Amino acid sequence: MRLRSELLRFPLDDGGLEIVDLVLEQKHAFSSTEADALRALDAGAAPPPELVTRLDSGLLLEGPTAAALREGCRHGRVRSRMPPPAVAEAAGAWGLAPSLPAFVAAAWRDPERWRRLAEDRRAGRRLLRLDGFLAADVAAALRGRVDELPFTQRAAAYAHGDGHDLAGELDDVFDAFRRGPLHTLLGHVMDQALPERIFLRAWRLGPGDDIANHNDGIHYVTTFSLGLTPGWSCRDGGAIAFGYPIARGLDITERWLPHLGDLLLFEPTATAWHLVEAVRAGTRWTVTGHYVSPNYPG
Repeated sequence: MRLRSELLRFPLDDGGLEIVDLVLEQKHAFSSTEADALRALDAGAAPPPELVTRLDSGLLLEGPTAAALREGCRHGRVRSRMPPPAVAEAAGAWGLAPSLPAFVAAAWRDPERWRRLAEDRRAGRRLLRLDGFLAADVAAALRGRVDELPFTQRAAAYAHGDGHDLAGELDDVFDAFRRGPLHTLLGHVMDQALPERIFLRAWRLGPGDDIANHNDGIHYVTTFSLGLTPGWSCRDGGAIAFGYPIARGLDITERWLPHLGDLLLFEPTATAWHLVEAVRAGTRWTVTGHYVSPNYPG
């Protein structure tokens, strides 16, 4: 048993160890005790079962899975990051805004809002905010529906909280993200032809829950997060924070709060590191969507 060869290791001041996974573009932090066990692993000693479980769940061990990850990465680097298909001139696309589904707020039925959003991106803004994207009554009803989903506790790898992978439960809303005028407008804003394939996950995070520093990876084309948390404030924690990796976490440059009905849109890149800060109070609700390339292995 040994760790994957391409993992980078960085000793921490407290005796712990940070491992950067260059294939999956994720970071893992280990305590000083775990770091000692990993050094013993290099010498051929068997690590504690709980550490083996963590290494296995994080896909950090050599074996057939590691070989498949490398092959997927190779194909992804060759294909997924080719220039995207050209998007037709967008001048006429903004006129689709009035035909957006009924759940979209009136403000976002204005073609000029979409044109300005696209210009923000072309001017270099990386995080695109669609504040008040959902109509207020729709946002409140959707939050109630998400509350009823069969969440499963996530306490491994990089996420700590309750999650549920959507499999059609909310398609009356999210099908519009896959096809039709909203799908077209989002593609023009992101300046690429978005695929129809989306992975959707609802999150319910309580006090102490968080999602560690990570990058969405080479097969992700565009990511969005829909805030469903009423009355949230910065003192409650739980912001999506963006920045530059440091020894522990991020040097944060910008935060987004999951306000009810707000939408965040960004393109995953090799430098788009982000995390969800620990929730301090209350319950944080969101739905995250990932547009993925045809080469995504999942």
